[in-house]
Amino acid sequence: MTDGRTTLTYADLMAAADRIAAALAPRITGPDCRVGIAMRRRPGLVSALLGILKAGAAYVPLDPDYPADRLDFITHDAGLDVVIADDGRLPFASTRPLDVIDPEHLPPPSSAPLRQAGPDDLAYVIYTSGSTGRPKGVVIAHRNALARLAWARDTYSAADLSGVLASTSICFDLSVFEIFAPLGHGGRVVIADTLLALPRLPVAAGVTLVNTVPSLLRELLRHHDLPASVTTVNLAGEPLPPALLEALRADPRGLRIFNLYGPSEDTTYSTGAALHDLPAESGPVPIGHPLPGTRALVRDRAGRLRPDGLAGELHLGGAGLARGYLGRPEDTEARFRPDPFAAASGERLYRTGDRVRRRADGGLDFLGRLDHQVKLRGFRIETGEIEHHLEALPDVAEAVVTVSGAPGDPDRRLVAHVAAKAGASLEAAGLRAALAALLPAHLVPDRWCLLATLPHLPNGKIDRAALPAVEAAEASGVRVAPRDAAESRLAAIWSEVLGVADIGVEDGFFDLGGHSLLAIRIIARIEESFGVDLPLKALFRSPTVAGLAREIAAASRREDDARPQIVPDPAGRHAPFPLTDIQHAYWLGRSSVFELGSVGAHAYREFDVTGLDPDMAEAAILRLIARHEMLSAVVTPEGEQRVLPETPDWRLPVADLRDVADADRQLAEIRARLSHHVFSPDRWPLFHVEAARLDGGRLRLFVSFDVLIGDAWSFRLLAREFADLVAGRDLPPLALSFRDCVLAEKAAKQGLGFARALDHWQARLDDLPPAPDLPMVRTPAQLAEICFRRRSVSLPREDWRAFRSHAASAGLTPTAAVLAVFAEVLARWSRRPAFTLNLTLFNRPPLHPEIGGVVGDFTSSMLLGVDMSGVEAFVDRAKRLQDRLWDDLDHRAVGGIRVLRDLARRQNRPVAGLMPVVFTSTLNQTAPQATDRPFASASSTA
Repeated sequence: MTDGRTTLTYADLMAAADRIAAALAPRITGPDCRVGIAMRRRPGLVSALLGILKAGAAYVPLDPDYPADRLDFITHDAGLDVVIADDGRLPFASTRPLDVIDPEHLPPPSSAPLRQAGPDDLAYVIYTSGSTGRPKGVVIAHRNALARLAWARDTYSAADLSGVLASTSICFDLSVFEIFAPLGHGGRVVIADTLLALPRLPVAAGVTLVNTVPSLLRELLRHHDLPASVTTVNLAGEPLPPALLEALRADPRGLRIFNLYGPSEDTTYSTGAALHDLPAESGPVPIGHPLPGTRALVRDRAGRLRPDGLAGELHLGGAGLARGYLGRPEDTEARFRPDPFAAASGERLYRTGDRVRRRADGGLDFLGRLDHQVKLRGFRIETGEIEHHLEALPDVAEAVVTVSGAPGDPDRRLVAHVAAKAGASLEAAGLRAALAALLPAHLVPDRWCLLATLPHLPNGKIDRAALPAVEAAEASGVRVAPRDAAESRLAAIWSEVLGVADIGVEDGFFDLGGHSLLAIRIIARIEESFGVDLPLKALFRSPTVAGLAREIAAASRREDDARPQIVPDPAGRHAPFPLTDIQHAYWLGRSSVFELGSVGAHAYREFDVTGLDPDMAEAAILRLIARHEMLSAVVTPEGEQRVLPETPDWRLPVADLRDVADADRQLAEIRARLSHHVFSPDRWPLFHVEAARLDGGRLRLFVSFDVLIGDAWSFRLLAREFADLVAGRDLPPLALSFRDCVLAEKAAKQGLGFARALDHWQARLDDLPPAPDLPMVRTPAQLAEICFRRRSVSLPREDWRAFRSHAASAGLTPTAAVLAVFAEVLARWSRRPAFTLNLTLFNRPPLHPEIGGVVGDFTSSMLLGVDMSGVEAFVDRAKRLQDRLWDDLDHRAVGGIRVLRDLARRQNRPVAGLMPVVFTSTLNQTAPQATDRPFASASSTA
């Protein structure tokens, strides 16, 4: 450890800590005893922290630069009797009697035993600002801090921790990482008064990791003062501006960049995003996924979980959660609430007051403080959005947007405080004009304050209270909001499907996170809402609300072809109903009369769950059987399906393999038996679940699921609902059945939409090439035994992100890009570059609010003619394939199996009706999620 003047080895550090611990020992009266520390940022400060902890006490920071009244308040509020201070002198006049210790003038330590702190004992108390003006002490136990140090060990390399800059006041919990992460793992601490002092630090060349707030780092980068030795940057404490992120990404050394988020009440950090692994994207910079042991739930005002993409308040729980506020039981009860979703009683959640939304990948976007959200002239405004656009302007260094006037004041106005970059000059008129080109009128400030720099608090955050008052200025320009009823209806559809609030009519579909699956959902909603038959390509051709409104106006209205609505029919729930085309193919395909027959199509998974009792698992499965009708379904010999009114008693078979020497062999035998099992379609059940007790409190579930009764979405849905049931959470009522959906789809075949789709495919029959002509060692007819095996290859995460980024830059959706690569490889092996693929479609049209909660096989298929010949570049071939895909998707009402039958009849060759090469993409397929993870601790094996 060093500050450029004094250097301490680990031996020096521990010797000094031992002296302080010995001096404190007689003064420590029991667990949770607190000791104040009022010292300058020198190596001796860290020795004192360690000495307090070694003595079995907790430290309470007293920054000498803080106002005297605030320090005196903390000594009273924390009940301090002992304070360690430089030279034994307090930096404030205390009104409470204090025993002050000078750490530099202590005798050698005695051999008297020290009190050993336990994991639940208090480690430190950090005071944060309170809404009433009185700071509150956040109580952190040793186990909380250890959880974060374990995360640091697993996240940062020895090289990262070999020179960690400690520039944050110990009054802020970023200092916990800066000091204890390197010291806990053999690293080195480089102490500085602030980040901006780093260029003047004699040992700056040894700094490898910087841990700071974005505003301070941005100031450092303005002067190009980030040492060349720095390889890793941690950013936390305030939202990370995209412009700063792009500047860091442009650094030629290839910085590792982490965006970290967390309140003091959850021990420094709660979530994190490794931004160097993520592709560049528009919108807010993600704050990432919960750290190990952390629960992060997004809830609405009523406490209900919010779906992915919708904003809500972030609630945190788990390993880092603080006890509460010192001596403030009312405040603790208000912010630390019981966790109604936890499997165990006594778990709590902290209400952060932060507004977030969960992304499709499970990460979180920070959207601002709930208490910084304002309403102005009826508009709901997030000031962070305006700040983001201001700071993206070329000459703006920092910006803060506030609101003048009291709520309800008719003269209330948005105020922008803006600081220019070094050497740049700003004008309010130019800034207003630039924003008017980017934002709606209600988001353009009409009062401006141009400053050389913005005021900052000691922790580097912007001091909003110190911003100067601003006189009135004239209002700004126009906004691009929905201008008529059609645009308003379209914007509402986009907002619901994309999970993005306040859609502007010129916002781009793909910029808002759109992809082909969401495009299909939006088109379906437009058909439902507007009664207009709009092709899918219209959305890709006109990817804004304004453009799509023009497409709708130009489209013909469907007066006689309204899409059939699904009406639940509980009275007929046990009556037979037809198989879908895909189900019929699965049913026939297991017959031995077909090549590659005698094999059933089913999903098979194994789940290892820790702490789950087999009886609880059985009870949850029985409730799922009672809830989902297709779990009681069979297929009759006549080729119809029906839900049995009664089923035999079902029990979960359990094998006890605890302390069994050949457990691995027995597990392998179960896998071999179940993974190739063929269900008899007319015998219940068409699923199989059994379990094995394993060492370490684990329960392995073996789950086999015939695809006749459900698709991949259904499998994930059942896993989620199983997790909710074993956790004691109730499931919402479900009135809709798969039978209702199948009958509604059958009725749709009488409409004009189906007729138009049929005309499209009849015209395409003569153009569809045969299946890929691939070289085979032997034909299927020559096989003596039929056995299918899964071949799996995983793409590294960084490669997949790079692939998606390249695809997006080329105007390709991820699915279309992967499909093009698949076709390209097939074309290299096929004797002909033109062939037909069989595509799997996940077909759950939004015809009923409960359709996403129904178990059943909603899949369909579509034939796609592929031609990978030509001399143009691969990207051009991929775009041509994507255009063909979008055009055919508009006519997906007629499935691929119907087209195959017509093709076989047209060519009078049964083999023409075989397209055996299937492409299935589950990208962007996410079943509804009720919790962060299906189980407290679970892993799965395919």
